[in-house]
Amino acid sequence: MSGIKLKLVLAFLFTTAVSLAAMASFMLWSFDRGFLAYVNVQEQKTLEPLHRALTQHHRDQGSWEAFKRGNQLWGQLHRQYLRGLNGPPEPRDRPRGEPARSDRTPPPSDERSRLRPRVRSGENLDRRPPPRNDESLAGRITLFDAEKNVVIGRPLTAGKNDNFLIPIEESGVEVGFLGLRPSNKLQNLIDVGFIEQQGYRLGFISLGAIALCLLIAIPIAGQLVRPIKALLSATRELTAGNHAVRTEIFSTDELGQLTRNFNLLGETLASNERDRKQWVSDISHELRTPLAVIRGQTEAMLDGIREPNDRELRLLNTKVLHLGELVDDLYELSLSDQGALNYHKEAVYLAGNLQEAIDDFLPKMQAQDISLKLNAGNIKGFKVFADQKRLQQLWSNLLTNSSRYTDSPGQIEIETAIAGKFASIIFNDSAPGVDENNLPLLFKRLFRVEKSRGRGTGGAGLGLSICTDIVRAHGGEIVAKASKLGGLSIEVMLPLHSQSA
Repeated sequence: MSGIKLKLVLAFLFTTAVSLAAMASFMLWSFDRGFLAYVNVQEQKTLEPLHRALTQHHRDQGSWEAFKRGNQLWGQLHRQYLRGLNGPPEPRDRPRGEPARSDRTPPPSDERSRLRPRVRSGENLDRRPPPRNDESLAGRITLFDAEKNVVIGRPLTAGKNDNFLIPIEESGVEVGFLGLRPSNKLQNLIDVGFIEQQGYRLGFISLGAIALCLLIAIPIAGQLVRPIKALLSATRELTAGNHAVRTEIFSTDELGQLTRNFNLLGETLASNERDRKQWVSDISHELRTPLAVIRGQTEAMLDGIREPNDRELRLLNTKVLHLGELVDDLYELSLSDQGALNYHKEAVYLAGNLQEAIDDFLPKMQAQDISLKLNAGNIKGFKVFADQKRLQQLWSNLLTNSSRYTDSPGQIEIETAIAGKFASIIFNDSAPGVDENNLPLLFKRLFRVEKSRGRGTGGAGLGLSICTDIVRAHGGEIVAKASKLGGLSIEVMLPLHSQSA
């Protein structure tokens, strides 16, 4: 396992380990605090026998004076009511494994006398105080009077342990309080062992969860890496020039979207490669035709087959001009592809700019017996932010296209309208029309309809492509559809200038 799969598995494991460690630490801390609180509450409940004894004592004596005079009675109550709580101490002189005193034979009288504790005259064993271990239960019990003054025992922190004060009442009147200072840590070995056991179990559970995460992470990482490997392999083939390579879409997430984008990239590159080959073929053909005519005519004149008269020279000049126009169009397209076309935009009155282009074309249209009609009343006073020369080139190319592919006698009508924030200019010409399937292809470079709008009428099929670049550079749109006059209709949408009248 290597690469991104290993990184994904390690990321899963690291995240799981950190999460489990944090969760285990919090759970252990919470369980330890909660269990300690539970033990303290249980200890409070175990004071009920002592509480009843103290209540009975005050009912019999009427005060706490017996406890103020010494620890004798306090110690007796502890041994009587708390003996089973802390557990009797194991005799220190009994060897390990030896039976208790009750199970053994009594020692001889002289030995008993030797083992008997020495007690001073007048001393009472019952006056010995209970153990002073602060963490033992006995060491944490305090008796208070009605004013919460300490009668016997260690003082409790003011305010902090009020919840552990058990009132001692007589006839509904509080005569004292039995206080218990909660322990800060577990003392019972069984309780401590229980906590440790839970910690060990939680640790084993965490290790098992990490192992389970590893078993789940490996196939998941493989599933995530599979489309990436497929894309990597396909990218190598695409780089080597195999534009037909495609990858299978495994999901609908981001990886699936990446795969779809890759397939779209392959289709785009394949389409561009086909267009490039077609472009080279069409350009060579377009250049070959006028060059072949020029070459044939010049060779004929050189061989004496034709005389170099005015007619032959005018024919050569026409072909040279046509070749020059083709080269100029190609140059314009190359500049447009590079984004190097110069645009000097300013606020331009659309109606006036369009009228200038039409005035230049009127003589040519009259010579072809094509009527030209403009209805610019809808756009008078409206401006567009555009380059005047490029707009003139746009109208000129559209008018040239209409005049070139319209039969005589024919007609061209230009309609205008305002649609929201856009100005609409529609060029309608008469028959012949264009097949509906070919309408979206008219703006492709070097595309020409080979039947009615064929090569015989001239043109290289670059004019509409240049029009598309000019319109897009001005933030507009251009579309082709069937004309109501029986020919072709081309609509140009240009955004209006914000300061239009």
